[in-house]
Amino acid sequence: MIQILAFSSFAHKSPTNVHGLAKSLLNALARKRSDQEKSRPILFIAHSLGGIIIKQALLLSKESRATNEADLRSIFQSTIGIIFGTPHQGVEPRKLHLVLPRIARLFGIQFPEHIVDASRPRADLLQSLFTSFRRRIQENS
Repeated sequence: MIQILAFSSFAHKSPTNVHGLAKSLLNALARKRSDQEKSRPILFIAHSLGGIIIKQALLLSKESRATNEADLRSIFQSTIGIIFGTPHQGVEPRKLHLVLPRIARLFGIQFPEHIVDASRPRADLLQSLFTSFRRRIQENS
């Protein structure tokens, strides 16, 4: 049986940063997975900012140590693959500043400027996520 879930970073008024959105994604997934589904394989398909959020979410899941975070930890353990359509190294800022706010306005959403800043080439957040994510994946290979 296949179950498809969608998560929209635009649908969340708060939090307004990648870490907070990643935590929201983890919590939403943990609520959806019953005890019998904790070991059900997960395949993520992500586009653009969604891929960055998934990377952060999987790092948070892997690093969940508290006893009450077993639901969050199971998400990393159950992930069998990720299909990315994501600017891992950033996006040309001129294009990003033009496109993202316009798309957000179409949906009546004000796009947070710091999210756009985090998507710039060589942004600290992207570099840190890229390095940490690659290291964690290699540890589990």
